[in-house]
Amino acid sequence: MSEEVGARKPDRALFAAVEATGFRVARAVMLGDQPLVDIHGGKRAGMTAAWINRRAETYPQELLPPDFEAADLVEAIRHIQQQAGLP
Repeated sequence: MSEEVGARKPDRALFAAVEATGFRVARAVMLGDQPLVDIHGGKRAGMTAAWINRRAETYPQELLPPDFEAADLVEAIRHIQQQAGLP
């Protein structure tokens, strides 16, 4: 999709193109390990963002912070399930 739109994360144009399909970006969760392109970009687009921090790094203070941090995808998915009240 990024090639079709002519934009890449964290460019808002990419997320606007997703919303043009009828999908509400605000209902999505961005799972990513790249603070700038995944987390900061997702937050700027209005998404919930989860930082997958596999190396226990310090998050850059100059960027929009993640809504939550997880050590891996399994932990992130469990967190989302808990927040949604799923087993």
